[in-house]
Amino acid sequence: RSGTNYTLYQDGQVAGTATVKQGMWEKPGMPLYSLPNCHLLTPLSAVALDSKVKAGITVEFLASGTPLPGATQAAKPEPLTREDAITKARDIAIKVGTGAGIPKARLDSLDYHGLAINTGATAQPTLIASFIDPNAEEAAAHGDETSYVFVMADWDGTDYQPSFVKTVDGSATHAEYRRYVDHLDIDGDGVDEVVIEGWRYGGDSFPIVLKYKAGHWLEIFHGASDWCLDHQN
Repeated sequence: RSGTNYTLYQDGQVAGTATVKQGMWEKPGMPLYSLPNCHLLTPLSAVALDSKVKAGITVEFLASGTPLPGATQAAKPEPLTREDAITKARDIAIKVGTGAGIPKARLDSLDYHGLAINTGATAQPTLIASFIDPNAEEAAAHGDETSYVFVMADWDGTDYQPSFVKTVDGSATHAEYRRYVDHLDIDGDGVDEVVIEGWRYGGDSFPIVLKYKAGHWLEIFHGASDWCLDHQN
């Protein structure tokens, strides 16, 4: 409700606060937003960011009304340089993609994004890499094929190994995709959870929370794939 304060987090650290200006159902009969033929909606709120928050046209933070243990700790050391991490992540993503039957020439034609984040899952940073078709949305609209790779990789003591993989090589119409959002130690066990976004072109996006266990990132939360919750179980 109005006046409620939430702590914002970005890259595992406190990034400022947000204050609710209007809650979802604060105005009787006038929810914050509506959808045609829908009665039960995913709740949203309008908020104001404090002056210390760095914000552009769009913003994306994780937020919590409860203090999270360890969220204000200093960032862990990063043994890899940024350039080495991005190169290593790309090599792993190419290996995963070609292993899924996507030719390297095709991967080279896609947009590549790579980064390293300090999750605490191992002594080394977690690597994240993706190859995405810049024309995938158009391909989905026309029923054409597309290729896509999303990979997370972690140190096994000797080298980096894929710890979460999502690939697409075929019709773009019903394919699901993943995008990295942020990381934060939500449960206070000293290892950050990773939040990613899932989506299909032409459909709604949904949040997914991953937890590291025995060398792999496993889904512990999968959000609703429709903003209208009338038919959700």
